Amino acid sequence: MSEELEPLIEKTKEFFELRAKKADIAKKTKELNSQFAEVQGSILKMLQASDLQKFHVPAFGVVYMEEHASYTTPKTWEDKKAFLDWVKENKGEDVMQSYISVASKGLNEFCTTEMKLAEESAIKEGTKLTFKIPGIAEPKPYYKVGGRKS
Repeated sequence: MSEELEPLIEKTKEFFELRAKKADIAKKTKELNSQFAEVQGSILKMLQASDLQKFHVPAFGVVYMEEHASYTTPKTWEDKKAFLDWVKENKGEDVMQSYISVASKGLNEFCTTEMKLAEESAIKEGTKLTFKIPGIAEPKPYYKVGGRKS
């Protein structure tokens, strides 16, 4: 082999070494994520069984339950049309166009924001919250564990 190709040979070796390291790290990360999810699930069950919202361990930190809402995308054409018509009327054509093929994450962000705005408005007006986004089913609550170090 020519001396000219020596740098290419070295970079090729480095490429395969780094790719192997990267794959190993990805595998370890996947394993850690799985272990972490198991621990989070255990803590969540323990907090719920103890009727606790948070728990502090001195020198480590506090773990706490976070409640989230999960909105499902409209399932029927009628629900989707009702949702898009409402978005168009209340947020405009441009926003409505961006939700024509709405994904679950985008829908959750949108609905959560709209519900918070409606809650704030109801509090400000001193009325009961009756707001519902047309075509969107009631959100399903789910909980996850958060934490802060001491």
